[in-house]
Amino acid sequence: MDLESLPDSQGKTLMLSVGTSRANILKACRLEGIKKIHLILTEDLFPKSPEGEKQLQLLFKALNYNLEGEAGEQLEYTFDWIKGPESSMKDCRDSILENLDNTKISAPDIIFVTGSTLLIQATIVSLFPDAKLVSLRRDDFIDLSDNSLISKSKPIDINEYTSLHGMKFEGNQILLNGKKIGPKFSQVKMVRGIPEITWIKSYDNKQKQDKKEHQKIGSAIKKITNHCGITTFRFKAFGYGYQALNSMSRDIVTRTPTVQDFTNLDINESDQISEINVIHENRFRCIIRLSGLAGIFYGSKTDLEAVSYLVVSGELDRKGRMILLIDEEE
Repeated sequence: MDLESLPDSQGKTLMLSVGTSRANILKACRLEGIKKIHLILTEDLFPKSPEGEKQLQLLFKALNYNLEGEAGEQLEYTFDWIKGPESSMKDCRDSILENLDNTKISAPDIIFVTGSTLLIQATIVSLFPDAKLVSLRRDDFIDLSDNSLISKSKPIDINEYTSLHGMKFEGNQILLNGKKIGPKFSQVKMVRGIPEITWIKSYDNKQKQDKKEHQKIGSAIKKITNHCGITTFRFKAFGYGYQALNSMSRDIVTRTPTVQDFTNLDINESDQISEINVIHENRFRCIIRLSGLAGIFYGSKTDLEAVSYLVVSGELDRKGRMILLIDEEE
């Protein structure tokens, strides 16, 4: 199954609704054979006001940058406003029927389906019953009529992703609509198609500690989720302890490291740790700083004085601390 089997193979029109998470827009618009994009915008996300116009300009700027054909020909796009589900289910449906009446616009060849705007898409489908329904499953475009594979999508660059949401990463700093928010982050990377932003508390004694850093992180995350939705980015904040409880929601922010988080810092199973920086101890165990994260050695500081290094076990305790062992052959 491919796009050539769809009716009117020359210059196909794709219709899609724009929600808070916009990464799939880029992937959908890169379907081979698409020449025209019709965007459905809700008045809630894109109000007819100076702020809404600014958001629309950011969206179209991102689309203009990415929607290029193989020969450099820019894709054509149009748009319509509707009332979103926030107004009411009835108002949303009535708005779609009024604004997308197929006597006013050309019927699309393809309707791109996502899970976040089902009411809007179900109403659109009733207006254009002959259009193919296409959805994205991981990196595969699927024809929903027979569950067949159409094509595979290409990975989205992190800068493309953030530009769609009016965001930018610059020098480990987050810019939202051109304004810096929150303290500098430790790292950011694409994980399964979604940017993951991580803050790790510094324990450098030479660096002045910001006692409100955790609050600033929480404030930045709130601004991002209010602007983009709670599933558009992933957030991690390590080392802030109980300070983070009131400023960072456990449902949105991961505060306990995984083995992968240590791997991201180049700390791997069987590695030897020769720089043993003990930050807390008692007679049963020592807590050791590992590149901003924590390791745990079950023994006393006296036991550590007898060895030149510890070995990374590759296993964590229930608090996300890497268990460190003495090399029995040393």
